[in-house]
Amino acid sequence: AANTWYHAWVIYNPTTNTLAALLSTSSTAPTMPSGYTYKARVGAVRNNASSNLYRTIKRNHRVQYVIGTNPANVHAMDTGSAGSVTTPTWEAVPVGAFVPPTAHAIQGGAWVDIPGDAARAVIAAPNNQHGGLSSSDPPPLMMFHDSDSSGDQSTYLGYFDFLLESTNIYWACSGGGGIACYGW
Repeated sequence: AANTWYHAWVIYNPTTNTLAALLSTSSTAPTMPSGYTYKARVGAVRNNASSNLYRTIKRNHRVQYVIGTNPANVHAMDTGSAGSVTTPTWEAVPVGAFVPPTAHAIQGGAWVDIPGDAARAVIAAPNNQHGGLSSSDPPPLMMFHDSDSSGDQSTYLGYFDFLLESTNIYWACSGGGGIACYGW
């Protein structure tokens, strides 16, 4: 099915001493072929709207999207202005299309475009209980702020690696920007 998480399993048939693999939409109880009684889940993959698997690379327990043909660009989770970086007013960003339901963490980045005549900021956190840009109790876990309006125009990026506390992460951006998932 398109836009679906598939869990990768290594399976074993002790009668024939056969080791095999299968993909299942179940993260806990895949439908096993006859005779296969042992299983171990080893990861997850997702496909796009055309049912092509996204390219990922896995090292131990970390998985990263491989930018190239599928996906051709980073997985933008949200773009534009969002909420308020000072109050803060957090915008929830669902993670279900970007990390599998079994993921414990999400890695990514948030960026903000800085025009030459304005200050801009971007913040992100694993929940909406963090303070705003100038808060120290508790501060956002990822933030970038440029108060220089000297005329330089650029884009700034902050990286994050959050343990997931729910099915959302949260962000706010005072100008054009975005938040993207790089892996889990």
